[in-house]
Amino acid sequence: MTDIAPPSRFPWPPVLLLSALLAGYGFDRVYPLHHALMLPVWIATLGGAVIAIGLAIDIFAARHLLRSDTELLPHRPACKLIDDGPFRFSRNPIYLGNGLIILGAAVLFANAWLAIALRVYWLLVTQLAIKPEERHLAALFGEEWQSYKRRTPRWFGPF
Repeated sequence: MTDIAPPSRFPWPPVLLLSALLAGYGFDRVYPLHHALMLPVWIATLGGAVIAIGLAIDIFAARHLLRSDTELLPHRPACKLIDDGPFRFSRNPIYLGNGLIILGAAVLFANAWLAIALRVYWLLVTQLAIKPEERHLAALFGEEWQSYKRRTPRWFGPF
């Protein structure tokens, strides 16, 4: 199994998360789309809660990978297929958590650019990280991967 190439040579997911947050902030500073939109406190609070949920999912999934004695970094070869813990609900809980962080920031800061950056994040993380990871896992784990893929959604629920 060690002869199989890693899914990527570059750690795309954390770079894409940081890029989406910085791009949303930067574009908002140059060309704000909300024109001093003031959101009710409960909506801003909701945004903060979504960020907290995203962070909690990221931490829970990362800790689960580390406790399972497998690779956490997305550009390194997988040691084993993890299908329990948060990975029983989503094949990509860390990327789901990252998306929730971007979404929560968009709501918290009334930043439409972050909402746009979220869509770009989903597209790029799918193409640059998820699809290569899925090919890597299929090559490493064969039918075990195919079975996991059939019973566990990529994101969550029907997504």
